[in-house]
Amino acid sequence: MYCRVCKKYNARQKTGQVIREEILEKVKQSNFVSLLIDETTDISIMKQLIIYSKYLLKSGESKVSFLGIEEVCDGRAETLTECVKTFAERHGIVLNGRLCGLGRDGAAVMIGKKSGVATRLKHEVRQRRY
Repeated sequence: MYCRVCKKYNARQKTGQVIREEILEKVKQSNFVSLLIDETTDISIMKQLIIYSKYLLKSGESKVSFLGIEEVCDGRAETLTECVKTFAERHGIVLNGRLCGLGRDGAAVMIGKKSGVATRLKHEVRQRRY
């Protein structure tokens, strides 16, 4: 019984990796990228940042895809901003000149005018201009 369960789990894990790589490749190929992020705390009080992306396919169709969940040590804007930038860099997603939007909730840490995540990204990542 255990071996069958392990094999099913491994197969699902491999399938998930393949799908994730396909999604990341499409995000990398897009000329425009928007990020949708939200911080959450799970039942074990572990803070995490959920990251989605909205991007354009070669056909011109827009697509929204889940990219990942990253553990963060705290919920400060500086930490969350670094997490977003590190995640993008680790997966080869270039934000400079391609980031055209940021979706987030209304929490002060996300939208703060002086040092919120949106403000920090705006200053640290060259935005797409129209």
